[in-house]
Amino acid sequence: MKTELKQAYIARTEAERYAASRLRHEVFAVEQGRGTSGGEDGLDRDRFDDHCEHLIVPHPDRADTVIGTYRILLSDVAEAGPGYYSETEFDMSGIRALPIRKAEIGRSCVHPDFRDGSVIRLLWSGLVRFMQESDVGCFMGCGSLTGQDVELAEITYACFRDAGRVISGNAVRPVPEAALPGFRTDIRPDDAKAAMRRMPPLMKGYLRAGACIAGPPACDRVFGSIDFFLIFFPASGNSEYKKHFGLT
Repeated sequence: MKTELKQAYIARTEAERYAASRLRHEVFAVEQGRGTSGGEDGLDRDRFDDHCEHLIVPHPDRADTVIGTYRILLSDVAEAGPGYYSETEFDMSGIRALPIRKAEIGRSCVHPDFRDGSVIRLLWSGLVRFMQESDVGCFMGCGSLTGQDVELAEITYACFRDAGRVISGNAVRPVPEAALPGFRTDIRPDDAKAAMRRMPPLMKGYLRAGACIAGPPACDRVFGSIDFFLIFFPASGNSEYKKHFGLT
């Protein structure tokens, strides 16, 4: 009989936060060969982690193991101190100016034995609960394409654009050192369904959930990826900010 998974929740102990960092290391560094190795301790950590909340799904049978995680950085914390992770790649001055509480999410990963969709659904449900309980007006962060495939980035952009999910005016742009050479915003795929099939599952999930691309992508040379800055306003509110960005 399949073991029932537990709901996602914010890590409460240092051991749970370390378990999330171990999972990130195992997925990003060991499995995918991306990012930093995390050193001899086998942890994926950077200068932002101590300022973040860590959403986790625990292993159903092993108390010391996490099988899914998201990192959450609240705007009042980021803007008072460390800044946002996304600012290592993007100019976010326009987003910072929004007078609402924001939450940057990232470092999302799922244990390879639990990639049937159930864990990511639990994580997304956990994000929604966090948004409601923490008075967060929008989620934002980098959505990544593994590798440096500019054509795939153009197809991904086109899918969001054709769904009305690209913010007008390029609200967020890559910093000069992270700009992606040769990227075009005017690509028109001949086969829309085939284009959607090429998108990574997580990016398709973000599109279907109503997330928007805020401008051209950046090149993340540390993780060897192409990153889009994504922003998501809940359907039930913040219509004035949606209108400001040309989304209504």
